[in-house]
Amino acid sequence: MRNGLKTFLLRHSWQLRRSAHTLISAVDYEVPVIHGYGLDHLEGCQTDLRAALEKVLAFRTGAVIDVGANIGELLAILLQVDRDVTYIGIEPNLQAAYYLEHFIQANGLPHHFVLATALGAAQTVAEFSYNDDMDVSGTIAEGYRPVGMYKRHKKVLVERGDDLLKSVGLDAISLIKIDAEGCEVEVLNGLQATIDAYRPFLILEVTPYGHFESGDLNQEYFGEVSAEERRSIVITRKKFNADLDAFMAHHGYAAMKMLKSGDLEPVTSVDQVSTTDFFSLNYLAVPRESLADFTAKYMVHPQAAE
Repeated sequence: MRNGLKTFLLRHSWQLRRSAHTLISAVDYEVPVIHGYGLDHLEGCQTDLRAALEKVLAFRTGAVIDVGANIGELLAILLQVDRDVTYIGIEPNLQAAYYLEHFIQANGLPHHFVLATALGAAQTVAEFSYNDDMDVSGTIAEGYRPVGMYKRHKKVLVERGDDLLKSVGLDAISLIKIDAEGCEVEVLNGLQATIDAYRPFLILEVTPYGHFESGDLNQEYFGEVSAEERRSIVITRKKFNADLDAFMAHHGYAAMKMLKSGDLEPVTSVDQVSTTDFFSLNYLAVPRESLADFTAKYMVHPQAAE
């Protein structure tokens, strides 16, 4: 069956999607489709992620660490940019890790692997809240999102990132992307030795809280949220942002907002409460010792970042 027809049928037949276990060839890689999951890899990638990845890999060599990899959005972009770069996907949801392993095997990638765990400040077991099997909003964070929006829960392993990556034995790390749905600070706290030793660039997802302050929420997505819970979430997210700013200041990083155009905009804080663009939530943290050279190379107004 040709790719075009196969893709059309998978997109338009719910029953076929649910039972499918097949491969579809894209331009730069093979896409496993497992029970309907994987079709997103056939869509265009996030321009902000691709642009940032291209800039970082042109500036710095080393492995790419993908914390909260889900089914491999960053891996798909990496294969378009440089498939020879070592990739480590870290994903606590076993279903998503299973898919990611199939993605890696289907493309014969020798320097790419997935570790089925969450990262945190200490080794423990935590409750993972989610909805569907590959839920990109699945999280172990408490108080970051409304409790009622999640229908399923399970236990997952949490490892301290410094210990985990030390056992892997890497010579260099160019980038650590952390999309941990509210656990980014805990992940960073467990990676302090790694960050200080390797000085990688960091990509961090930061979600706003203005919609919780105003109460202008998508009820279908969040469910019923009381005024008291909304206030609590606002407090949690404000502290989260302050802690991120403090971590970057302490470890010598400057923050830049990753725009959908592919440009980078220096900011003094990741606390951008007023944003209503929920598809532009990523920040690139640049080691300050590399800031002048990096901003000069990529024209991101270095005077605003100092």
